[in-house]
Amino acid sequence: MSITITIPTTDQIGAAMRQAAYRAAVALAFAIALAHLTYQAGLKVGRFVHWLNDWLADASHHPGESAGKVAMRLVAWSDRILSAPSAEPLLAQGAILLTVQDLAREIAEYEEKQQPVAPRKPARARKVKAAA
Repeated sequence: MSITITIPTTDQIGAAMRQAAYRAAVALAFAIALAHLTYQAGLKVGRFVHWLNDWLADASHHPGESAGKVAMRLVAWSDRILSAPSAEPLLAQGAILLTVQDLAREIAEYEEKQQPVAPRKPARARKVKAAA
């Protein structure tokens, strides 16, 4: 019984090092992304807790005013949600709003410009080897 020792070549060592570097880079990128997401979540939770603390302190000292502010914000929110959307931001950016007739005319013009598409050749059938 003989013992043989194999010494890896430089190509094998280089390939192993490259693979280890790629894995380390992916792990590091994942860790950075996870740390960033954790930081952002903590920041948002912290801001919410501070806002809630300020609101509760204000509500405990001035309950009538606080209830009025909450009611006004709820009404403003419902008005914003339930009202029809405004086209003013679009017009400010130079958008052109079309009427139903203008839209129908543009669709008809587009369809007239369309050229017929040549039919495709059917796909060739693949030969399947039967299992023996």
